Amino acid sequence: MSWESLKASGNPIYETAREFADVFPDKIPAELPADRGVRHEVDLAPGSTYCVTRQWPLPRDQVKAIDDFFEGRRQAGHVRESISPHSSPTF
Repeated sequence: MSWESLKASGNPIYETAREFADVFPDKIPAELPADRGVRHEVDLAPGSTYCVTRQWPLPRDQVKAIDDFFEGRRQAGHVRESISPHSSPTF
């Protein structure tokens, strides 16, 4: 996405993104960065639990579109499988 198309979209993030434009690469890499052996984890405080919720039901065509999107990103190396017990809804 170009700066012009982001501005034209009316996206409210445009002004903030332009303010910090120097931290964005000119071209988004096509693959994930090299594995440097660092694994990030969030440990819960002892005795605490997390809330397990499910995503709201979606029509089959939307589920297929989401699955196809992420499978394409996985094959391209943009995302990888998660072992997290948490999930987030998709929009």
